[in-house]
Order: sequence, then C-alpha cells, then structure tokens
Amino acid sequence: TIPGLSQATTYYISPSGSDSNDGLSTSYSWKTFSHAIPELDPGDTLMVINGTYSVAAGTGLPSITCGTNANNGTEAQPITIQAQNERQAFLESTGDDNTAFRMSGCSYWNVHGLRGKSADLASGDGGKQHSVFEISGSNHIQLKRLLATHNNRYFNCHTISVGNSSHTLVEECEAYYFH
Repeated sequence: TIPGLSQATTYYISPSGSDSNDGLSTSYSWKTFSHAIPELDPGDTLMVINGTYSVAAGTGLPSITCGTNANNGTEAQPITIQAQNERQAFLESTGDDNTAFRMSGCSYWNVHGLRGKSADLASGDGGKQHSVFEISGSNHIQLKRLLATHNNRYFNCHTISVGNSSHTLVEECEAYYFH
C-alpha cells in the first residue's frame, strides 16, 4: 500500500439486502442508502445491484450531504456509486421530496451507470421542485452514463441539474421524457 492512502473497499446494496449484513458481497448486501452512504470512505465503491430502489421498496433513495451523512472523497481516492449492470439499478422517485438522486456539499465523488426517474405530482398533492439527478454545492464530481427520465412537469425542474458546483463532468448521459 502507498502511505497515506486507505484500503479501498467495494460494498454492495440490493433491494433484497439487509442492513444487518456486512455489505461486502452480493450475498450479504445492504438494503438502504441511509445505512450505506455513511459507511463509504475515500476510495470505496458502492455497487448498486440490479433492481428498483424507492421509498416504497424500503431502500430509500440516495440523499448525500457531505459533512452530515457522508464523507468526501479525495483527488487520489474518490468515492464511487456504480450500477453493477449499467442502467439496471433503477432509482424511482414519486415527484415528492424524495429526489431520485441528491448530492450536496461533496467533493470527489463518481456516479456511474444509474437510471433515475421522477413523476408528475402537483404541489397540492405533495409534489416538490426537485430534479431527477440533483447536484449542488459540490466539486470534482463525475456523472457518467446516467439515464434520467420523467422530471416533474408541474415544476421548473430538470432531469440532471448541477448548481453552484465546479469541476463537474457530465459524460455520456441521456435524458428522456422531459419538458
């Protein structure tokens, strides 16, 4: 090992997992993002196994706020969230306050191969103005090969939104069914 660099670990999350597992294999995967995200250290990867992730499924959705419920990566060791099989890890929001993917105040994170979707929900029914993938106040973030669909048409929101951030790469991502 190189002095100053921690040993990177690959963890797994699955809709059929359990947070009492160690998360170190597909057979012993974690279930919820609220459990998995705080466990990630610089250099670690969270492998998102095929399936649907939502509040209704009991997995929750990734809501990452560095300094609160998540760590920052480093230039030499970014933190990665990656679909095990591209676009087969499906983050499904219902257009309310549970954004499909939200990140705030983070540095050196990579997000690869996920699929996210929101839905139409009026404010009177609990709808909120959130994008499908939402990055704010962050830097050195890579968003690669994401599929984002169905932003909430009741609001001025987006499929992929990057605000007040720097050094952010959005590469080979696709957006469908947006207004």
